Amino acid sequence: MNKKIFFKQISKKVAAGLIFGVAMVAGIAITLAFTEPTAGPSGSNEPANVREKGASLYPGRGWLANAGAGDGSTALTKIACEAAYSSNNYRWQWFEDANGDGDTTDGEDGMCVLMCTGSGCTNTANYSNVAYLSASWNGAEQMSVSAAAASSTGGGTVNSLTKTSAGWALDAYKNSIVKITAGTAVNCWGLVKTNTADTITVYGSWLNSSYVSCGGGPDSNSTFQIYQDNMYDNSWIGDWTCSSNFPTGAVVWGSYPTTAQVGANLIALATADCLDGKRDLLPNESDRAVITSTATAGTSGLVLEDTSLALDVNTYMGQKIKITSGASINSTGTIESNTATTFTVSSWSSGAPSSGNTYQVIYVTPFASYQPNTSICGSTSCIKHNKGPLTTGNLNDWKGTRLPTSMDFFGVCGNGSAKKIIGNYGSQNGRTDEYLNQANDSVWGWLSEPDYYSGARVAGGYGCSYIAGGYVNGGYRFRAIFRP
Repeated sequence: MNKKIFFKQISKKVAAGLIFGVAMVAGIAITLAFTEPTAGPSGSNEPANVREKGASLYPGRGWLANAGAGDGSTALTKIACEAAYSSNNYRWQWFEDANGDGDTTDGEDGMCVLMCTGSGCTNTANYSNVAYLSASWNGAEQMSVSAAAASSTGGGTVNSLTKTSAGWALDAYKNSIVKITAGTAVNCWGLVKTNTADTITVYGSWLNSSYVSCGGGPDSNSTFQIYQDNMYDNSWIGDWTCSSNFPTGAVVWGSYPTTAQVGANLIALATADCLDGKRDLLPNESDRAVITSTATAGTSGLVLEDTSLALDVNTYMGQKIKITSGASINSTGTIESNTATTFTVSSWSSGAPSSGNTYQVIYVTPFASYQPNTSICGSTSCIKHNKGPLTTGNLNDWKGTRLPTSMDFFGVCGNGSAKKIIGNYGSQNGRTDEYLNQANDSVWGWLSEPDYYSGARVAGGYGCSYIAGGYVNGGYRFRAIFRP
């Protein structure tokens, strides 16, 4: 199609509706309360200021199946989508004109949408939009635990605290934030490295609001609290592989999060990614590295020095460091603390690095520390985290079955009427045979775009194109798609 014409089709009403969602990112959106428009606009295309950029206009196209007949080997095509409609309990539906320009022949227009899931997916005449429900957008919620109320300690050290007869499960609070809220060492905090039935040990040492050592720890006069914090890290992504083929591909959990941590929960990014049987979103551990560099002089024992760095102090504790060259290649360690130019680990798995060895820091631990009322310094000004590999760029490059971007729901919204323009911020331009039903209009739908530091973008109550922000642990539904 003529892209110049496409851009001219952007309506003022669409722009007005989207400006609200974009404006939310200017601050920290704590409440998502607004009224969805009741009338559709005269066009369906996204304003230029929030439109994805790229040579193909629509991200996510060009997926390649694995060779052979194993996992991920079924090609993602219109034919496969239409076959899944009848074979997979009517979950999938092909949309010829997903951009609403009235042209059903352009290859870039077609989109396969996961319509619904479960036993209710049997209505072939009126497509349901009861989609997957997700406990977490990216899984950070599964790496955290429920907050624990303030409690008195029975004592402590420079990197631990004890609560007599606490009865905690082993590592129940691993990678959570624990903070001394009263008494000795008040306002000192730490990232939990491990816990036993009655003792919590933090990485490195107790830190102050400047992320440097407090120089001491709690005692029997101290009170502490554990915060549910890590789930708000929208930059983290877990370790998984995929099995089987479209449309029934499934997630196989790896080392983080584990099968036990996920349990019966759904993680939207992983579930959508694996429906084609192939991991496409940052598939290799090296893809999830946030630092790739070379050790310099001063590297010795448990300390790796890299004078090319200028890091925020102690913001990489809990992450994995991996040696990628030299005699200790593939040796790994967990970062206890870091300075501007050094990492200190608790131990190396198979030998220490030397100057000149290359290494990577793999972001395995979600680490947000953002909440205004519980943050480490008591203010959002001290946020130094959310440093993981998940970015808008690699989400837009994500191919295969995936979460949609804000470009992908335009033109498939509707309410079943015979009007040319139906639905909110979506149009059919004369076509009324393909639309998303509006019956379930009180639920949000995830989009694959980080919005602000603790949130991802969501499609509006009709799950189509009204863009705003939501916390990444918000439990919103999601709808998988693919574009050939």
